[in-house]
Amino acid sequence: MTQGIMKSAIVTRTVREGINYVSIYLKPLKYKVSKPRPGQFIMLWVPSYEEIPMSISGFYGDELRITVKARGVTTRYLVSRVKPGMFLGFKGPLGRGIEDIEKFQNCKVALIAGG
Repeated sequence: MTQGIMKSAIVTRTVREGINYVSIYLKPLKYKVSKPRPGQFIMLWVPSYEEIPMSISGFYGDELRITVKARGVTTRYLVSRVKPGMFLGFKGPLGRGIEDIEKFQNCKVALIAGG
């Protein structure tokens, strides 16, 4: 298992989602990433900044997507400066996530998270 190992990833593309939001697509360079379960996250390392927890907003086989809101120093950098071809580090997917989500298909569900 490589979830706790820092992995290098290349930014393959960014999509502006609004004034203070961007989706960043990451492709790991060496390791294959296991399919994340709903509710899992990554620890994203931004060189010269810090390591921050980020929810996974999409998974496309060999590529992860995170969607970032500019709030602090590191997330403002991600939203305004990260471009395709840049390298970031990450650990994950981390957390237990939700197993067997299909069993909740016809139920009302409330999810509570903290960060």
